[in-house]
Amino acid sequence: DAAWYKINLGPPVCFEARNNRPGHVTYRRSQGMLLGALKLVYRQGAVRCVSNVAYNSRWGCHGYSSLKAYPLNEIITDKHNNVIFPLPQFIKHNAGLWYDMPVVDDKYSDELVFSNFDFPLYLQPHMELRIWFGEDLKNWSETDNQGRVCVDVMGYVIGDVGGAGGASGGRSSKAQALLKDLKASLCSIMQKSWK
Repeated sequence: DAAWYKINLGPPVCFEARNNRPGHVTYRRSQGMLLGALKLVYRQGAVRCVSNVAYNSRWGCHGYSSLKAYPLNEIITDKHNNVIFPLPQFIKHNAGLWYDMPVVDDKYSDELVFSNFDFPLYLQPHMELRIWFGEDLKNWSETDNQGRVCVDVMGYVIGDVGGAGGASGGRSSKAQALLKDLKASLCSIMQKSWK
């Protein structure tokens, strides 16, 4: 059954805003998981794209004038720094990998949820994921970046929807349950964002 599972089994994963310092998490379970989504859950810290603390943010550079339309900068990659999330169509500023997400506030939201149910990610044992500040990953305009943020990394396991040779009714009910659970998660995020 579909559910969120914590990928970092130990302490939160921390990343910094410059000097090639991503957070690293290695999947330690013995069996692979098919993931429809990854979620970063904020635990502590702040980052910003300039030295001024007025722009402190959980997920980007809060209120910085040239980035207001796309204030988010957390990037998830594999160990070779190939971008997994966000999907390319959401990145609005390619040089620094800045993007926007509906109902997410870069300063106050507790979670970032990235999904790709059309092409799920197979997370195999010992696979490493990296959490980057996008400007740091691209080595773009990072010299005045500041800060460190720690997160928990969660995977939305979708597993086998319907089974081999199963009836389409089984697939449909599991897919509906999956969408209902995802909708509940997004509603929870939206409510927290507006408080």
